[in-house]
Amino acid sequence: SQVSNKYKFIDIPITLGYQKRFSNFLIQVNAGVSLNLTFIQEGKILNNLNSPISIDRFDPKKADVYKANAGISLIASLQLQMPISKTNYVFIEPNFRYVLNDVTTSGYQLSQKMSMVGSQFGIGFKL
Repeated sequence: SQVSNKYKFIDIPITLGYQKRFSNFLIQVNAGVSLNLTFIQEGKILNNLNSPISIDRFDPKKADVYKANAGISLIASLQLQMPISKTNYVFIEPNFRYVLNDVTTSGYQLSQKMSMVGSQFGIGFKL
């Protein structure tokens, strides 16, 4: 069986950063913790019998698999900025997140931890 799902986190990040300029580039390192306010799941996952079960928050028959709150995560990122004018710059920022606690409920037969790697890129504006 093939299933798909989505996980959404709404967090408050608390980070410290350090910047260093190299000629035309700026490098910024950020690290800290992220406090999860809510953890939302949508879609289906496979149960221990390899059958799809709903985890969608709007499904009244959804399986009680995940906690409503993921707890605390460790977060880190490295941003590289390059100016394109006096007030604008382009940037790329790879980032990492590691959720410290299991995100599954204690009554569920499997334990699941999460770590995520991502990247952001775009245009920044200095005010």
